[in-house]
Amino acid sequence: MKVLKVISRIVLGLVFTFSGFVKAIDPMGSQYKFTDYFTEAFGMPSLAAISLPLAIILISMEFIVGICLIFNVKPRLSSLDALLFMIIFTPLTFYLAIANPVQDCGCFGDALVLSNWATFYKNVILLLLAIFLFVKSKGKFTTYKRFLDWIIAGIALTAIVLFQLYSLNHLPIIDFRPYKVGTYIPDKMKMPAGAKPDSFAIFYTMKNIKTGETMKIDDYAYLKKEIWKDTLWQITETSDPVLVERGYKPPIYNFNAYEFNEVPLPNNPDVMQKLLQQKGFSFFIIAYDLRKADPQGFKNMKELMNYAYPKNIHTSIFTGTTSYITEYRTTIPFAARYYNSDPTTLKTIIRSNPGLLLLKEGKIIGKWHYNDIPSIDEFNKLMQKNN
Repeated sequence: MKVLKVISRIVLGLVFTFSGFVKAIDPMGSQYKFTDYFTEAFGMPSLAAISLPLAIILISMEFIVGICLIFNVKPRLSSLDALLFMIIFTPLTFYLAIANPVQDCGCFGDALVLSNWATFYKNVILLLLAIFLFVKSKGKFTTYKRFLDWIIAGIALTAIVLFQLYSLNHLPIIDFRPYKVGTYIPDKMKMPAGAKPDSFAIFYTMKNIKTGETMKIDDYAYLKKEIWKDTLWQITETSDPVLVERGYKPPIYNFNAYEFNEVPLPNNPDVMQKLLQQKGFSFFIIAYDLRKADPQGFKNMKELMNYAYPKNIHTSIFTGTTSYITEYRTTIPFAARYYNSDPTTLKTIIRSNPGLLLLKEGKIIGKWHYNDIPSIDEFNKLMQKNN
């Protein structure tokens, strides 16, 4: 029983620590996930404003609980904290598995993506371990003397908070997303041979004009059973296409570029493939929302952009902002071409608003937060290295 208690403590500690650490690498990703929860899962978009502080607090608590479990710091308290975590999140993940409002709970950030049902089953196992550990962690036993246990917890808290603040002001130290340096974007957009895309169906609501009976049937069955030949059945309602089976999704999808020229987006062609095929080097500036972009970020890029312009290195700005772009253009201190793109995709590409990518014929050569824009000398060395 003692061995089982130690195993439960270590397993829980490792899971909590790993989960907290990989999310601390990218706290902005957790912020976006909380925003998805509030807007799509719970219908409370007003709470999206607290997504970032909530993410930082939750990540910190999760990491501290994990460290305390691993090092047996305050065993009774840490086991209680782990149990409370699991009591709260196990029912939540059960709801997510049933309702499926978001595709990924974000429990391990982008480092390890689990389905909602896999997340729920994982949490059930962790809940059982937490119950067992809490029941067996009675008494005042502690591994450390005096205040050493609180010192360990304090160091862990300070370290994880500072690490998150660093991650927020720079790019994540590990990029788990498909837009990391070295990625050839066109390859990540391809569907492998034989891969099945998403399957959709249109549902018809039909009524028998003689008996008044109604039924709902998908378009495939409607044609296969030749119901259309029976004149007694009439279509009274037609649904929009509904996803019935999820197929293969390329690592990079929905990365489009519609040139901004005051014309509604559906009338503009997608020119992303053309941009990825242009010869030589090019800059992609990502600003998912120009209204929220840090003006100092564009100022930080000014010297490098103006240096690159006469060298025929094209600069393109991609944004999810679809209105008032002309107004924002006047505040950006260098020449660039503007394109509209999906804001969710832009958030995924880089955790910086604005952020900077250097590409060479579709391959990502460099990637920078606006606080870390390279000097002209660093830029020239990077180009020489990739020529």
